This record gives sequence, C-alpha cells and structure tokens, in this order.
Amino acid sequence: MNIMDERMIDSFLGEIKRQCEYVFMSVGILNSSLTPNGGGANATFYALENLISSLANISKILYPTEKYEERGEALRDKLEIKEDSEAFYSQKSETARKFRDILERYDEYFEEWYKEGRNNIIAVCNVGPRNNIIDEKAASYLRHYDNTKASFIFLDEEYSILPIIKETDEIYNKILNIEKEKFKNSSF
Repeated sequence: MNIMDERMIDSFLGEIKRQCEYVFMSVGILNSSLTPNGGGANATFYALENLISSLANISKILYPTEKYEERGEALRDKLEIKEDSEAFYSQKSETARKFRDILERYDEYFEEWYKEGRNNIIAVCNVGPRNNIIDEKAASYLRHYDNTKASFIFLDEEYSILPIIKETDEIYNKILNIEKEKFKNSSF
C-alpha cells in the first residue's frame, strides 16, 4: 500500500472512530431516557435511531459495495475483524443496514407492514418487557424497546443491541491503539 493509501485508510479509521463515539453517545442518551425525567419514550427511540444509523455507517465503511471491496478488506485487516464475528460486523449480518433502511424509508416499510394485516393491536412506542402487552401474540410492534433484554423491535423485527455495542467498543479500542502506536512511532 502506498503513502496515499495509508492516508486514506487513516481517514476511514478516523470516521469509524467518530461513528463509534456517536454509538456511545446514543447509548448514553438511551440509558438516560430510561430514568425518571430522562425524556421518556421519545428520547429512547431518538437514541435508538441514531445508534442504528451510526452502526450502519460503520458497516458501510467496513463492508462496502463490490467496487470498494479492496478498501473494506484493508480496513478489516487493519482492525483484525474476524469474518466469523457473531455480532454485527460480519459480511453475513445485514441487520444494522436493514434497520437503517427501514428507518430511512419508514413510510414504505410501514405501509407494507400494515397491509400484511399486522394492524390489530399496534404497540407504537413502548418501553419495557415485551410481554407488557396484555396479549403479546396479538400485538404488532411498530416500535418497542425491551430494556430487560436490550432489544429494539421495529416493525416486528427484533435487534439485540448488546453484542454490537460490545463489538463497537472493541473496534474503537483497536483504533485508539493504532493511533497510539502511530504517535509513538512518529518523529517530530
């Protein structure tokens, strides 16, 4: 890799680091929203939507379209991301991108979801255990955050956020170590 390529990789690492920090800020807002006077359900879903967007941005950088695959491979190698990752940063997992797409094109996804007949009891913006709904089987979940399992349910799709937050933290620390090593090896 030439000097220009290293500079580009460093720039992408900087962006991944920034997106990781956005994830951590979203987790802070999410945790705060669950406290008395923490903003309630609106703050909860605001934090979750921002969290999903940042995770999807990281995914797009690490697993780009075919045209940019070489860059994605270089970044994954640099960060030592294993292909068998059980959380989010795996080529097999499209969860965050799927959730981001649902959030970005909410109107289309909602209309299709609604037309499928999932409109008997709609849980709109609920926070708490999923079984809070009297007849859980009859309810359709537009937005629900199960704080007992750290799961975001959106249009009946469930996304567990703890594994991905853990993996995001690992990636963030790898970037910090890369930066520290570069600083240590730089000459003034």
